Amino acid sequence: MRSTFLSCCAGFVILASTLGCGGGGGTPTTTTTPPPTPPPTVSSFSATPATITQGQNSTLSWVVSGASSLTISNGVGAVAGTSVSVSPSTTTTYTLTAANSTGNATATANVTVNPAPSFTLMASPSTLSLKSGASGNAAIMVNALNGFTSTVTFTLTGAPSGVVPTFTPNPATSSSNLALQVALTVAPGTYPLVIRGNSSGLAEQTASLSLTVTDATSLTPEEQAGQMVRNVLRMGQFSMAPGFGGIPALIAPNGDKAPLALRDYTTCYTITTDTSNPNHVTMLMDFTNCQDFTGSIGYVIDTSPAGYVFNTTFTNFGYSFTLDGNLFASRMNGVISSTGSMGPGGQSYTYTVITQGPFTSQWTYGGHTYAYTFSMNETFNINFNTLRFSTSGTYSYSDASGTWTITVPAATPMVADYMSGCLYPISGTMNIVGPSGAFSATFGPTCGTVTINPGNYVINL
Repeated sequence: MRSTFLSCCAGFVILASTLGCGGGGGTPTTTTTPPPTPPPTVSSFSATPATITQGQNSTLSWVVSGASSLTISNGVGAVAGTSVSVSPSTTTTYTLTAANSTGNATATANVTVNPAPSFTLMASPSTLSLKSGASGNAAIMVNALNGFTSTVTFTLTGAPSGVVPTFTPNPATSSSNLALQVALTVAPGTYPLVIRGNSSGLAEQTASLSLTVTDATSLTPEEQAGQMVRNVLRMGQFSMAPGFGGIPALIAPNGDKAPLALRDYTTCYTITTDTSNPNHVTMLMDFTNCQDFTGSIGYVIDTSPAGYVFNTTFTNFGYSFTLDGNLFASRMNGVISSTGSMGPGGQSYTYTVITQGPFTSQWTYGGHTYAYTFSMNETFNINFNTLRFSTSGTYSYSDASGTWTITVPAATPMVADYMSGCLYPISGTMNIVGPSGAFSATFGPTCGTVTINPGNYVINL
């Protein structure tokens, strides 16, 4: 057996191999201290994608070793695994903290957030004032934000019963026209309307529109004068009745024209003729048994070679009927007489109408009752070859607003040129005097428009 030198002296002890001091034998004790735990290591921390649009998600991913806990700033909190999904509303820098008993390590990742495509709405005008029975328009503008290119679908809320909205087009990308039709039954007042716009995946946007409804008979002075222009044209339609058997048209103070029933009246009157004179034709149209009409119309026609001469008399002529639950009644209390002549070959026709009565009209529609009377002294010329009509004269019109006098000077008559293709191809001027002042009306230059002055108020026929 191998021997090991052992020295025991002066308190020094040398231990070697298996021998101990003092000559005894035994096994020595060995103590090993472990190395300290290293801090965690963050090998990577990133965002994918690094740039998103507001509302989208990004994934934060990491590679970490030696960590006992992981936390991420900006509201994410404690995490586990190797990734987490985030959806910041603005550009955000996230800090990952990996920790253990020895220490911690950090890393950052940035997510850039671009605003989402969106839009806003605007109504122009933002206020509308309409009479009951009338209509109006507002432009609804779509303001695109952040590259918005989608369509917007429109709806309207807040409208009372009787207000009918129509968006054209709907849906739309940039703008839409909102047409509002206000029924006569809508009560006067101010109604806050809300235009709502929706596009797939985006928050609803709104615009405000204030609608004020006024009574149909509430007119500004310019509107009253403009209405008189329309009424004269309707009276002109009536003045053609002696020569052509027309029916007087009805017009409300707000411009609504009463619809006439489409019926077959050929069996509700009788015609009597007298041809004892070769150059005269006498005809009486008696409406005694007619369901709608009353009174009679008499014609005396001179067919001499020089041209036709008409003499026409309306006696207590009128009509009444009910349509859609509304009563329409019109009555001439007296006589309307006219004389006219037609040139050789029937190329031109001229007649003068003198109203003796006067003529009265009353009708009820949508809960409103309208009534007026009028008289006129008119000269009317027609050239059938050129379809050119010329009218001048003096008209008197009375309604709830008062009495109006309208003069069409012979020097500047109303001229209608129906060869132009325009529905209202009228030129010329009118002078109007009524309760709200004196006005002039100039027809044209655009088809169907009339300018009322003073005020430069334009109406459409």
